[in-house]
Amino acid sequence: MSLLLTNLLLFFFGLTIVTSTVLDLILVRKVKSFLFTVGGVLVFGLILHLTVGFPKARYDFGSGDEVLAVGIMLLAVLVGMIANQVYYSKGPLVLRQCAKPLVVSPIVLLPLLGSVQGANLDTLQFVCFAILAFQNGFFWQRVLAVANPTTT
Repeated sequence: MSLLLTNLLLFFFGLTIVTSTVLDLILVRKVKSFLFTVGGVLVFGLILHLTVGFPKARYDFGSGDEVLAVGIMLLAVLVGMIANQVYYSKGPLVLRQCAKPLVVSPIVLLPLLGSVQGANLDTLQFVCFAILAFQNGFFWQRVLAVANPTTT
């Protein structure tokens, strides 16, 4: 992982733990939910550490265009998740409803990263990836529900 992606992943790991602490432990007082979330983050971090040496950056992700593409796709996922909350909310939008979807946004983005890595993107492909990232963000619950990890 490049240094930028490693730092983004570390940021979202921390954001997940802080969000879970504030929402689950302090506001709602759901200890089981808090332990499940923090335990999941720690297990995922341990798996990443054992498999790819996370948080040490192992290889350069590519040219600046690819990093820019990933950044814009992450932004598109975030906008898609917020659009989902606005579209399906029964009342006014509450920031608390958006917190957990925003924290899982890098996980929703992961299936698209394999397509961008090492690719020489032209403008149309770049726009298509951004639209696909927005779609993945909008349907984030379904994307995670049917995710079937494979190894290469």
